[in-house]
Amino acid sequence: MIRVFVEAAAGSRIKGIYDECSLERQGERRALKPYPHAYGFVLGTRTEDGDGVDCYLIGGGQSRGGAHEASRPEEGIRGEGSPGEGYREGSDRRYGEGYREAGEARAGRLGEGSHGGGFEAKAYVEGEIVECEPFGLLEFFEGEERDFKVLAAPLGCPPPPLPPLRDELAAFLVAIFAAYPEVLVRVGSVLSKDEALAYLDFSR
Repeated sequence: MIRVFVEAAAGSRIKGIYDECSLERQGERRALKPYPHAYGFVLGTRTEDGDGVDCYLIGGGQSRGGAHEASRPEEGIRGEGSPGEGYREGSDRRYGEGYREAGEARAGRLGEGSHGGGFEAKAYVEGEIVECEPFGLLEFFEGEERDFKVLAAPLGCPPPPLPPLRDELAAFLVAIFAAYPEVLVRVGSVLSKDEALAYLDFSR
């Protein structure tokens, strides 16, 4: 079980900026697209860049339908959005390098997946602390830098089908880099729950 501090509510373009020690709100940023799911960081974690581990809180609902444009894992996309809006620049190099080759062959790796609609998102509000269970780890590349986003579901709530979820998040992540066309961004695979737990342990 992990505890996630919500910085952005599902459906909102606003991401609060918080001191991750005191949890005091220090400002906000406005994303180019609404967050498809609640987003925040895992309390009690710290990556090499000094921030907590990023996390998407995914409700276990059924697809609402509606098409989402999605990137394929192999494609590089010159991006849409700001690194400051839902992103930290760079990645955890120690962890990333150690897992790069192994990650390519994980049983939890997804290929192209089907394009899917959005999933029902729980109505978590900014500033809320939510207890949840990690079920996957999303790879994200900014240039050659590899980063990770933990995927978690509320306690007692089963995770949704992974291929359409990956595509939904890929569409959002690519979209919010629109303001930086010089930045090559790429969404990779969804790694397994075991990989998510290992990354969280590494970051504590």
